[in-house]
Amino acid sequence: MSDVKTEELIKRAVERHFAEWAYLPYSGCLLKLGDKFESQVDNLVQVRDHQVEKFEAYVSGLSSDELQLAAGGLDIEVDGFGLRENELSELRKSAFAAMSERTRGKLIAMGVYPDELADYKHWALRDRFSNEEFVWLSIGLEPVASLSDYFGTRSANARQSDIGVEANRRKQVFDRSRDFDTLQKSVAIDVARDWFAKVDLATPDGFAQMLETGWNRLKGQIEDQPEKSAPNTVEKSLDPREIRSMARLITAIAIEEYGYDPKAKRGPIPKEIEGICALHGLGVSSDTIRRYLKIGSDVATKAAKD
Repeated sequence: MSDVKTEELIKRAVERHFAEWAYLPYSGCLLKLGDKFESQVDNLVQVRDHQVEKFEAYVSGLSSDELQLAAGGLDIEVDGFGLRENELSELRKSAFAAMSERTRGKLIAMGVYPDELADYKHWALRDRFSNEEFVWLSIGLEPVASLSDYFGTRSANARQSDIGVEANRRKQVFDRSRDFDTLQKSVAIDVARDWFAKVDLATPDGFAQMLETGWNRLKGQIEDQPEKSAPNTVEKSLDPREIRSMARLITAIAIEEYGYDPKAKRGPIPKEIEGICALHGLGVSSDTIRRYLKIGSDVATKAAKD
């Protein structure tokens, strides 16, 4: 077996018996939750890398057949491999015990759950944000309904977590700002851009770019985006006008064929459309569908007022 093949099997075995994100590249904390949190995430990555080395050392000592079995690439029985699996299981328990301070928030900040990171490209198409949406975007998280648990009295544990403490602090700052609409509890993207330029607020790089892109769009001066971008940045692929047109089309179909109500805050239609997409092998999450319906609904509401 070649050295390259052996190295690949070792990596697959580590990912299979330790974690799929064992070799996930890390170039810095993706969420802005304070220096302490960032330091904890950096430390968690170092602990992960150390545990990966332990797994690599163990699987490197396996026979060729055992290594292929450990990597999930061989469907045969090997005498004594049951003992190896028990040892790998114990090694995994030890590894996760060493990373006992891991939380979902820290894993998101490492990039383990990319779908939970803010989709700044999408939000640059919005004309307004609710205060809560603005909070999550400024931290680096994709605003979804489940995040509301971090506010109010529904979950004390959520409020006291790293995410909860910082989210509530930022929300208070936004709620007190005279630039924000206290009645609608929302802010227009151009107002948000001007406000952000005046304050000292740590945010992911993509946040400022989102505001700038949205402002340029409103002014009809959309600028070309750089070819390369870091995580959480706005990348230019489709023309924003194309996406907004597609959102209108999707919303019109949803209203006409599925009885979608643009004024309803929550409803079953996005989930129903998700199921239909899945039946045809077109995987789209209900949150993504809901976001595009929101874009189309904003346009429909504005047109109705005009």
